[in-house]
Amino acid sequence: MPHTQSYRGQSKIQNPKSKIQNPKLIDGYLFPPDLKSIDEIQQELEAVHRVGLTNVEMVKKAPLSDFYTGVCLRFPQQGQFDPLKYLTGLAEAIQRRGGRIYPEAHVEKIPGGLPARVETSSGKVVRADAVVVATNSPNEVTSVENK
Repeated sequence: MPHTQSYRGQSKIQNPKSKIQNPKLIDGYLFPPDLKSIDEIQQELEAVHRVGLTNVEMVKKAPLSDFYTGVCLRFPQQGQFDPLKYLTGLAEAIQRRGGRIYPEAHVEKIPGGLPARVETSSGKVVRADAVVVATNSPNEVTSVENK
């Protein structure tokens, strides 16, 4: 599956001394916020199948002894890893290939366009061929036109 292959590729990025060279693959489960949201789980199943994750399946419950999930989706062979070890390896790989990381820079604006520009709160501007916005949620810096 593409997502499993991607995970196995990620393990090569990490530091060779990392304990994650042989990824641990386990099943992951997505369950609704309440037992009445079966329609939501059905919509999620249809969505993941549309994007090619056809081995995801609906199951009666997750195999948990202390918590009843009700109907949920099983995502087989999901990678389990230490995110700090992964990010350390990723940062090292970026720097080995000439990339720069600015961890203390507060981004004010990403205007878009080529070359990419990032404006910081200190007034400095970073220009690059590409910019990675690593955030889990939309914010005032990211917008639809930047994606």
